[in-house]
Amino acid sequence: MHGITDSQGLVPDNGYMVVYIPETRCALVHRVINRANVLETVLEYGALPLSAGDSMPTYDGSTVSVPADGVVPARAYTRNGNGLRFPLKNAWDENDMFYTPDEYRERMFHAIIDVYPSVLRLDLQIPTGSDQSKFQRSNVATGISDLFGAIPRGRIETAFIPEVVHALMVGNDTNLNLRTGVRFTYGEYMIESVKNPYTVLEILTGMRPASWISLPITYYSNQVQMGLRETYGYEGFPVYPRDAKDREESRAKIIASYNDIIRGMKV
Repeated sequence: MHGITDSQGLVPDNGYMVVYIPETRCALVHRVINRANVLETVLEYGALPLSAGDSMPTYDGSTVSVPADGVVPARAYTRNGNGLRFPLKNAWDENDMFYTPDEYRERMFHAIIDVYPSVLRLDLQIPTGSDQSKFQRSNVATGISDLFGAIPRGRIETAFIPEVVHALMVGNDTNLNLRTGVRFTYGEYMIESVKNPYTVLEILTGMRPASWISLPITYYSNQVQMGLRETYGYEGFPVYPRDAKDREESRAKIIASYNDIIRGMKV
């Protein structure tokens, strides 16, 4: 995330939060009313949810078994469609602590995920099963299963869209079995959509300070589309060039289109 954040990288109360989707060039624009977890922003989760005996593919073309709970075998990575979700007892979905249905539309979870050891390669699938990493348009598919590509190591960040299953992908390109640990620095934000089209335009053209996060979505799936529509009533505000606001004709059309979107909002 970049822009206005606090010392932990979270959005401050009464701040604006932009969630940008590169594939559609559209963005959700929220005001963070307050953070529900004011005093408890860091969660030491424990090991990655890997179970002894699980099968994982390797970068060498074979498969290997997980030797012990929470251990990523040498040269192994998570299988496409079988990314990691984080169980938590009494959560809405006990198999996935960050999954929520559309009725949670007044809340948005934002998490900075630190995985140890920090040498581990990380990727996100939004939704699970969809590889979002590409090179030269779509000529080369990269991602956790391919050693080619600028995959982050040790830390990754995301905002969670209700009704959409997010999966963490992990790869170990070392020759050692690695025992893991996970820390979440997270915000459970109480939000409202920004309903003034002039304010939205100022935020999206950089005239008004905001916190920005870009989701790694280069393939726009039906699950993401429906999750946005069912939850928020819209798929995002189109993001226009910054100088569009200075042209009277363009500005009028933008404001009119934003007003149409605002009329359909659910939060």
